[in-house]
Amino acid sequence: GYGSPRTFVIGMKVVLADGKTCKAGGRVVKNVAGYDLCKLFTGSYGTLGVVCEVTFKLRPRPAKETTISARGSLRSVFAAGWSVYEAGLFPVALELLSPLRDCSGVVTSPDEVQLLIRFAGIEKTVDHQVARATELLHRSALRDVDIVSDDRQIWRNLQLAPMANSLGLSYRISVKPSQVHRMIESVIEYADRETVWQAGVSDGRIRVMHNDKAAANSQTLIALRTAAEALGGSLIIEHVPARSKSEVDAWGALPATKLMASIKQELDPAGLLSPGRF
Repeated sequence: GYGSPRTFVIGMKVVLADGKTCKAGGRVVKNVAGYDLCKLFTGSYGTLGVVCEVTFKLRPRPAKETTISARGSLRSVFAAGWSVYEAGLFPVALELLSPLRDCSGVVTSPDEVQLLIRFAGIEKTVDHQVARATELLHRSALRDVDIVSDDRQIWRNLQLAPMANSLGLSYRISVKPSQVHRMIESVIEYADRETVWQAGVSDGRIRVMHNDKAAANSQTLIALRTAAEALGGSLIIEHVPARSKSEVDAWGALPATKLMASIKQELDPAGLLSPGRF
């Protein structure tokens, strides 16, 4: 609901490969004009310069935060989440969780997917949106539709989950929001019982985490990347055990490869910074 982190970067100081310092943006929003070098360096993984100072745009803390939790089959939960997305409401999070990722402390069926919808803002607006979203979920006949007023621990559990799975394989899939359920079905087809995933209904983002034992299957990654690309998306490996690194490329097909290479040549012709990253 707030956009990606790079949206909030409004100023930056970077040390380039030749030792010169480059400043981009400013300290206030009105100073940001012209070509957005901040976004260029944010997405460069250290290949264009060393970021040594960043200025962020800040938002006030919401007066109220409330989460709606519901469960059901993948298709029913996705359809319910999509109905909320299309209803003109403004959730700050609209997440699908695999059965092993339930964050409410409730034992669930291995076939049930959890839907989490979070609203934040002034009290009246949040109350109205929660009531409307709850009505839509009840129409979808989902199970266990609950309203959680003190929801901070739920989202903290989600934030910490990648650290808990840091020894295994994790990858990020991006597809069109309308194709999320189809892509998850492909993930489930190749997953084992220890695989967990989380998906954003409104932005097409899917993160998949395997335990260490499942991390060496490169054929699974190739098959899922092919499925994602067939839907117009991509699969990027975020973490993989050392023994499996040489078996499959981390990035897959990058549409902007030539453009990235030309910028790299201009800013770091000797290839000093993070060589071989892409």
